[in-house]
Amino acid sequence: MSLQPRRIWEEFEPKKGWTTLRTVAGDRELIEAVAAEMSAGIQCAVNFWMKQIEAALHDPRLTTLGRFHAVQDIVKRYTAAEKAETSRDRYIA
Repeated sequence: MSLQPRRIWEEFEPKKGWTTLRTVAGDRELIEAVAAEMSAGIQCAVNFWMKQIEAALHDPRLTTLGRFHAVQDIVKRYTAAEKAETSRDRYIA
């Protein structure tokens, strides 16, 4: 028995003309999966920030000016985190 390396893709090689169609379908599925994950992450982040802002705006212990400052603090935390992330690796995500 010889221990020669096998080319795995040969086992799955489609018939002539099928490669492009299968690749397109696979690429589309991959793109849709990545887009769905990105969308879910963005939605989660937006919900997180909106809940914080809503909580600040509806806090009965705060005055109008206090609510304004609370929202400003939330925005400052977001922009500070964004600057720290972009300066570290030039990407936010």
